[in-house]
Amino acid sequence: MTKRVVTIRDIAREIGVSEATVSLALNGNPAVKAETRQKVKDTAAALGYVPNTNARRLVLKRSGVVGIVVPEIENIYYAVLVRELSERMADGGYSLSIFISSNDPEKEYRAVSDMIAARVEGIIYVPVNTALSDQRTKNLLLGSGIPTVCMSTVTEGMNCVLCDLEGGMKTLVSYLLEKQPSSILYLGGPQGMYTLDCRRQAFLDALQQKHVRSDVRALPSVNYTCAQEAARTILSDLPDIIVCANDFMALGVVNLFAERGISVPNDVMVTGFDDSIFSVTSPVPLTTVRQDLHTMAIRTAELLLHMIDDPNVREDVRIPTELIIRKSTQKKEIDA
Repeated sequence: MTKRVVTIRDIAREIGVSEATVSLALNGNPAVKAETRQKVKDTAAALGYVPNTNARRLVLKRSGVVGIVVPEIENIYYAVLVRELSERMADGGYSLSIFISSNDPEKEYRAVSDMIAARVEGIIYVPVNTALSDQRTKNLLLGSGIPTVCMSTVTEGMNCVLCDLEGGMKTLVSYLLEKQPSSILYLGGPQGMYTLDCRRQAFLDALQQKHVRSDVRALPSVNYTCAQEAARTILSDLPDIIVCANDFMALGVVNLFAERGISVPNDVMVTGFDDSIFSVTSPVPLTTVRQDLHTMAIRTAELLLHMIDDPNVREDVRIPTELIIRKSTQKKEIDA
């Protein structure tokens, strides 16, 4: 048998006041005497009254929904961001509606259009992970009037939250130079993407005026397969160290070397970036740079909620990174 829903009318009948008085009391209106407000709240609790938040939002013309668009959900980086943001927005009283662009600028544009049409109260924008970004999407967001936070990268004209990628890469290279390598290879991705450009340039800057032979490979994509294909081309001429733009790429390199009998780190050291689950599930745990996705989600949620209350808020947030040292860069000591 279905339990009957308790209404404001039931509370009003129980204590002998008008429905309007009950409604005002439940919303804490000071026009209702404190004694009556307390009585209404006590009675509501006793009867098991549950507020109809959807009806209240309709009256206030608010959806209670925040939208997020991400390039993909299979990538552990984005999956963790979405999970963390969902929890943070729920704490703020909002549900999170997820849109996936599949790294396609046209799908991204449609997703943002759908969010705007659905009258979401705020948007978290994680752009497509490709150099072929669509300026129409950015113009659409900027012209929508909806509070928007760009997350994990930089978009001109928007408030942004991301980690200090440049500082993280420079710290990593500085640590690697202590190993006194003669050659370092960097495996990155296509140019024209802020997050990848930032890491690559920081790598190059950190090596300026250092007597180390370096090479930078711009791969078609920053994934496992592309990293393995690049690693196959250097099997006969290994560098001392390979720095990968992310942990998934580094895992691909480590696994290929294991198949070919090449020891990491004794024959070649390998590093990743992000400190994702791949850095610890790798056959050789990876030295990497930690991006604090938990803090990034908290700061993004805080900033967006602040913007919903005050659209004039302007803030760019940079979150510190942390060098994580593991076995992939720690050669075994050889006894003399």
